[in-house]
Amino acid sequence: MTELIQFFAVLLAAFGAVSLGWLALGAMVLPGECPGRMVIGAAGDAPGLEQAVRGALWLRRTGLWWGEVVIRDRGLDRAGAALAQALAASVKGEQPAPVQEEAPARPRGFVCKICGFIYESDTLPEDYTCP
Repeated sequence: MTELIQFFAVLLAAFGAVSLGWLALGAMVLPGECPGRMVIGAAGDAPGLEQAVRGALWLRRTGLWWGEVVIRDRGLDRAGAALAQALAASVKGEQPAPVQEEAPARPRGFVCKICGFIYESDTLPEDYTCP
């Protein structure tokens, strides 16, 4: 019975020594005062953007990485831009800014009040009649 207790004590001591070595190596490898920047590119409706930002925040929270998270716009559509704004605000601890509505495109030219025909030009000729 004594030999079994000694075996587990040696095993526990070896595990402790390996753990301390691992922590010391990690402290030497991690940059101390050199924060990094993680740039996450997003396009379209930003598939995977939320998971990437949450992963970066987890690394920062656990102390495995120091730095800022940057979301680079590589052609985000309206839904992707709204998601990126909400995630950026959550990283900073703020409320996301509301997405502004786009004004509908006005037709360029003159619209007939009777039939709705659009004459596309900057000026309307004096002798113009609706087709």
